[in-house]
Amino acid sequence: MKIKTQVCIVGAGPSGLILAHILYQAGIEAVVLEKNNREQILNRVRAGIIDQNTIDVLKAIGFSDAFKKQGVIHEGFNLVFDNQCHRIDVNELTGGRNVALHPQQEIVKDFLTHRESLNLPLIYNVQNITISNYETSPTITFNSGDEDYIMNADFVIGCDGYHGVCRPTIPKDKRPELHKDYPFSWLGILCESPRVSEELVYASHTSGFALISSRTPEIQRMYLQCPKHTNLDDWDDEKIWHELELRTTNDSGIKLVRGKIIKKDIVSMRSFVCERMRAGKLFLVGDAAHIVPPSAAKGLNLAVSDVCLLSKAIEHYYQNNSSQLLDRYETDALKRFWRGEEFSNFATRLFHQPVDGNSFHIRQQSSALRYMINSKSAARSFAENYSGIPQEFYSYT
Repeated sequence: MKIKTQVCIVGAGPSGLILAHILYQAGIEAVVLEKNNREQILNRVRAGIIDQNTIDVLKAIGFSDAFKKQGVIHEGFNLVFDNQCHRIDVNELTGGRNVALHPQQEIVKDFLTHRESLNLPLIYNVQNITISNYETSPTITFNSGDEDYIMNADFVIGCDGYHGVCRPTIPKDKRPELHKDYPFSWLGILCESPRVSEELVYASHTSGFALISSRTPEIQRMYLQCPKHTNLDDWDDEKIWHELELRTTNDSGIKLVRGKIIKKDIVSMRSFVCERMRAGKLFLVGDAAHIVPPSAAKGLNLAVSDVCLLSKAIEHYYQNNSSQLLDRYETDALKRFWRGEEFSNFATRLFHQPVDGNSFHIRQQSSALRYMINSKSAARSFAENYSGIPQEFYSYT
């Protein structure tokens, strides 16, 4: 089967679906390709914190009602260390900016359902994708089920993550990549337990970092810092709850309630950036181009930032027959990414224990934590980054 479209989007995760929707609103044709089936993409459990910039985007493109239904505004967060709990009032420190708990799979569900209701093209179970002539006139070949496809598109957008096909399409010697691996991981759990705090709890403890988050009032998501090559078999439920309780002990009454652990997984801690985000008519978005450690919950938000820049550039191209904004996409996207990367790395150093027990690092960390709770300026800087640097902060002139 032969297909012709203006934009081919590879990947039906949040960034791919949001990009497709924005292009649809601008009257631009897009076909979305997804390697998994519908049920698989709806059941992928991912992070659930979105910052003010992403909140504003969802509202601006017509998803206010969906956000009100699924999203829970957090005006601050709790910081636990030395058995004390300190609330950081993000809203007050930033003049009204917040973050929100909004599970990623709900975002996917909302945009996917809306796209299906409009009968817009999305092809599941896509295999054997190849992208050729991407410098000038992209051709995408693939198969789905028993059907073979040849697609011609003006642009190909890689929203297919780190393990996708789009980035490797660019020759390795033409895509500089930078890596940073952290010497620890996160052990994550989903558990049937009541919510113990209306806002997130970040805990820095001599035994390691812990994070108490939520998915619903009855289902909680929690994380523990653990050794890099942890075997889940070494962590039974009793050990997990013991460590969570130990690391989050505090004087404010926030106390965990044990419940049935229904899922365990290991979350790797790493940073990655491909500084080639454009090759001709092929563009990379989100995890296809960059990954941050989850400490500051910036992954999805940085992907949405990419989407906003690229959708504006594509719209400008069709309206003005000009590649001016497309030519700036890589530079502009990387500028925003490196701010998010630096903050994510800072938050990782601030909250996690050094694996070698380095006393110098521990003393520095303690000083930095106390500075943040005692200095409004330090707390404001953290809150500004946490809630998302306003886009007008960036100058591209």
